[in-house]
Amino acid sequence: SAKNKDEYLKKLENRPKNVAEMFRHGERIYCDFDTALAHIKNRPIYDEKQYVIFKGIENLKEDEIPDSVVFTLNAMELSAMLQLNGSFRSENACVITPQASACQAIGSFTFQQNELDVPNPVLSPLDFAARAHMKHFIPNDYMCLSMPWKLFLKLEELSKNSVFQIDFWEEFGNKK
Repeated sequence: SAKNKDEYLKKLENRPKNVAEMFRHGERIYCDFDTALAHIKNRPIYDEKQYVIFKGIENLKEDEIPDSVVFTLNAMELSAMLQLNGSFRSENACVITPQASACQAIGSFTFQQNELDVPNPVLSPLDFAARAHMKHFIPNDYMCLSMPWKLFLKLEELSKNSVFQIDFWEEFGNKK
């Protein structure tokens, strides 16, 4: 897809072998070029030339309201959060799993959900390239679930009378 393929391949000569191979042949996330291009053109873009700052929810100042919340969850925690997310929906419980980089999933795709009346959480990272670089932060047996602040507040309220409050939850080694 490069405008000048020879020039592009020349630039790859100075990259580490694994990086050069990935860019030479692609990550193969999509079945073909046209599907990849269509998907990229349809990605939400939120570029206001501003930074996004991540910090623990416990570090929020009293007057700060975050745009979103990102959880790092093991399989059991993820199952419980998805069950809670489905507890108020009359149709199929929804979670989106975008074919996108990890930062796009917790950023742009989560921001896009904030525009909906009933937003969905975003499951990530599905991106193997990101996972390879994040292993020391997020082990392979964990996933991220991000959501707009308004969905977090709704789930927080619902959690007060949920699966988290019954003995069944404790049977898996969790605390009420």
